[in-house]
Amino acid sequence: MRTTVDIPAELLERAKRLAASQNRGLSDLVNDGLDRLLHDKASPSTPAPFRVRPFQLGRTLPGVDLDDNDTLYLP
Repeated sequence: MRTTVDIPAELLERAKRLAASQNRGLSDLVNDGLDRLLHDKASPSTPAPFRVRPFQLGRTLPGVDLDDNDTLYLP
């Protein structure tokens, strides 16, 4: 299918050079790029699950009761 698209001159020149260096047509290059863009947007990557890495700092400070949330707040 034919259509008209406005492409900035510098971008068009870069695309033509890339297509020529790969022995491909400009249409093939544009189609592949558009296909990749649409595919990436359609299937966003799922972020890795958040993991807590516990570490040992030593004993708790005197007067801190880990079973009482109010003692954990700073005055």
